[in-house]
Amino acid sequence: MSSEPVFLVTLSWNRKEDTLACLASALAMDPPASHAILVDNASTDGTPQAVAERFPQVQVLINAQNLGFAGGMNVGLREALGGGAGYVLLINNDTLVAPDLLGALLAVAEEDLRVGIVAPKIYYADPPDRLWYAGIMRRRWLPGLAFPGYGRQDAPRYDRRRDVDYVTGCGLLVRAGVLRQVGLFDEITFFMYHEDLDLSERVRRAGYRIVYAPQARMWHKESASTAPLSPRKWYYLGRYIVPFYWRYYHRPRLNVVLYALHVALRETVKGHPQAVKPFLEGVRDGLRGMRGTEG
Repeated sequence: MSSEPVFLVTLSWNRKEDTLACLASALAMDPPASHAILVDNASTDGTPQAVAERFPQVQVLINAQNLGFAGGMNVGLREALGGGAGYVLLINNDTLVAPDLLGALLAVAEEDLRVGIVAPKIYYADPPDRLWYAGIMRRRWLPGLAFPGYGRQDAPRYDRRRDVDYVTGCGLLVRAGVLRQVGLFDEITFFMYHEDLDLSERVRRAGYRIVYAPQARMWHKESASTAPLSPRKWYYLGRYIVPFYWRYYHRPRLNVVLYALHVALRETVKGHPQAVKPFLEGVRDGLRGMRGTEG
């Protein structure tokens, strides 16, 4: 087990009860994190005050305004790196973790110094045996990503440890030295969504492995801050996928259009037509922001 300090960082924007439950779960881990940080993105429901009262051992950092996921998490990451972290465990405030989560993640990271990030198996909170994350892979022939097991009931085939292309910011353990080398989340480009994909690309391109460790488990209340079919969520999903394609794909405009058509068709077939319009509006605004930067 690592002797280096592990800093736990989570981010809140309202959702007080979820945040309290998350921290209660995370603080019960064995082994525990060396230090716990909550970054609050200008909540209006008393979240930071409730956390300070119930968990005085948690360091609470309060932002004057909502900095989004990337900007908010970076406040905690900078604090962790400045405090001498050897690893940083990032978790969403709408999650619950298994007591042995940290130990299982560290066991994988300590096997190989080339492992930059370790990702757990993540389930939906309801139903708790339904998979939310079991790795993300980049499709080799068509634009977009493959999500093995997403939405499916857990099964033995998802219990194999393997290298993956991407992690989700919902839950990950990252080596602090890797962050010092490749940088933090890109808060200038990505206000919400896809900042985790961008970080994953930078980590892999720096020569590090990203490993999915299914023995480490957590549960996610999906989209607690943005409802699953809210126009706001789908707008941001469309808006911020565009700079990701611009940065990492050849012929990005064509690939964005093909991906947008795929998502529109997929959500329509799934019975979610209300997601299509805000998603396409987000893509449109993202493309407008990329004018003059083709290639």
